[in-house]
Amino acid sequence: LGARWINDVSGLEDPGMLSVLKNSSVDIVAMHSMSIPADPDKIMASHESPVEEILDWARQTVLRVERAGIDSARLILDPGIGFGKSAEQCLKIIAHVDKLLALNVRLLVGHSRKVFFKSFACPSRAAGERDPETVVVSAFLEQKGVHYLRVHNIRDHMCGLKVSRAINELAKDQKPLL
Repeated sequence: LGARWINDVSGLEDPGMLSVLKNSSVDIVAMHSMSIPADPDKIMASHESPVEEILDWARQTVLRVERAGIDSARLILDPGIGFGKSAEQCLKIIAHVDKLLALNVRLLVGHSRKVFFKSFACPSRAAGERDPETVVVSAFLEQKGVHYLRVHNIRDHMCGLKVSRAINELAKDQKPLL
């Protein structure tokens, strides 16, 4: 049908999905989640390190794909921001995204307009008003090297990322003041 990606929000837990993927050439997005559909009562344990839990899941997912005879170069991992994680856990995953990037697998982060922003920014904003917060996180993630960002407001992101890129370019050329 012309699809180039299959996005599995269950994180490739269904062996049938691996069979489908083995017989195709599409890229594969596997998302981490504590439950599908997202259940606000199923949250990662607060004493757990969300980054370590996502890393463990990511390593297991890569192994599961390779054992199924699928080239792991087709894999794109999504840490599942907002899917079974507290606001603080979401922010920690974003802050330490470089650890996920160290796995040498493409990474997609879907953070746009998520409810976790209410804990750190303007709590009265509706989802459609959270683009400024989203652009800030997008600039951080792009600077870290995240491959794909899932966002709602493309126009504002393009403008915001152009400013971020310009600042980063100028910062590279900065000479010491003394």
